[in-house]
Amino acid sequence: MKSFQRRWTVMEWTIIGVIVLLVLIIAYLNWLLAILSAIVVVAVYLINYNTIHNRRRLAREQFGAMMKNVTQAANFALQNLPTAIVLVNKQGTLVWNNSVFADWVPGGLE
Repeated sequence: MKSFQRRWTVMEWTIIGVIVLLVLIIAYLNWLLAILSAIVVVAVYLINYNTIHNRRRLAREQFGAMMKNVTQAANFALQNLPTAIVLVNKQGTLVWNNSVFADWVPGGLE
């Protein structure tokens, strides 16, 4: 993923460099048109930058919600497996058990 981001950053700077070069060529021919085109380029870049960051934020939120749902589904699956599952710490104390173990052993985790 970082390789893609690095390539995207290099490509973004290349595109910006080409646009600046084209605006400078336009400035050589017509200053008024160059100023207008520079304003348009900056406005488009800022709008695009804002859109990209909003999409990334939404994607992070969606991935977070999906991870929460996966965690909830995994917990549900562990709790309802037909096999008894028990977690015990180093001292031999029962830390967690699923519902099957609680049905097998009266009291379960107290």
